Amino acid sequence: MDRYLLAEAGDTLFASVVGTKQYKDLVANANIFQGALFDDDDMEIMEETEIVESDIADGRKGYLDSHAKTETKPKQLKHKLRPAAHRGFMARAKGIPALELYRLAQKKKCKLVLCGHSLGGAVKYVC
Repeated sequence: MDRYLLAEAGDTLFASVVGTKQYKDLVANANIFQGALFDDDDMEIMEETEIVESDIADGRKGYLDSHAKTETKPKQLKHKLRPAAHRGFMARAKGIPALELYRLAQKKKCKLVLCGHSLGGAVKYVC
């Protein structure tokens, strides 16, 4: 678990992520290399969903099913661009239980606001 403050005001639950305060925070800030946001399995599922959704949106689903064997498909790129983020921010975001906070807000029938300053502000976007 990473450091965050949980507060409630009215119908809103606030989770404020701690910013740059200690030496380890500086190390997280300096880790500027990019890391993949999703695993390869997650990306395959999202790509399959996008293909089906685009076929349906084009109104070509039936056409594609009936002509799948005769049409040639374009070659896929070997190295696809994948969503990525700052590794230091991602490592910190993994320590924030965002899903549990969301469930807590739902249970209390509250809105959830993730906030933070400096490193904490970056981390809340990755959550």
